[in-house]
Order: sequence, then structure tokens, then C-alpha cells
Amino acid sequence: MQTDYKRWIEKAKRHLTTAHLNHNNHGFGDTTCYFAHQTAELMLKAYLIANHIDFPKVHALPQMLSLCMTADPDFSHVMDDMAFLNGFYIEAKYPLDITFEPSIKDIQRALTCAGQIVDFVEKKLQ
Repeated sequence: MQTDYKRWIEKAKRHLTTAHLNHNNHGFGDTTCYFAHQTAELMLKAYLIANHIDFPKVHALPQMLSLCMTADPDFSHVMDDMAFLNGFYIEAKYPLDITFEPSIKDIQRALTCAGQIVDFVEKKLQ
């Protein structure tokens, strides 16, 4: 499972591009937020792989972030963004009893958070 961390970054960037394309072409907001979450998840896992830190097969951003913080406490600076994005995983991925459609404000924040975590992790791995 733990391939080269650069491949995880590449995949994360593809997810971020997909999120932006979906949003810019009037796609579904939940899909945009789902790909923003996936971007963050893959970036955190890329950092863990690069630092030889094992992680469980989970999608919870706070759990991945906690592992990243064991190697670098600076990851605490993105805690709020990861908590925000984490709220989209279940709601955006699975059909629930209620319709989930994030607000434009939340969609834009999700895209911003995802872009910032890409930049943050890439700087950490330089």
C-alpha cells in the first residue's frame, strides 16, 4: 500500500483539479467537497509515508493529522481546516436519508482548505 509518497501527492493534486473542474462547470457541490476531502486525506498520508509513519486504513482527517503532528507539531496549524473538511466525507460520499447540499460558502472554503493543505505538505516535504 505504501508506495512512493510523490505518487500520493500526484493523486491528491488530481483530486483537487477534479474538485475545481466540477465546481467551475456548475457540478454538484457535494462532489466538489468530497474531492476536497480526498485531496487532504491523500496529502496527509503522503506526509506520513514520506516520514515512514504507519497509518491505519481510515478516512478520518483528524486521526491522520494527529499522526502527522507526532512528527511535526506545525500540523496543528491546519487542525481547523481538517476538521472542516472531515465533515464532508460521509455526507458527500454516501446517500443519506436527508439531502446534503453544501452552501457555496462551504464549497469555496473546502476548495481553499484543500489547496492550502497541498501547499503546506509540499513545503514540509521539501
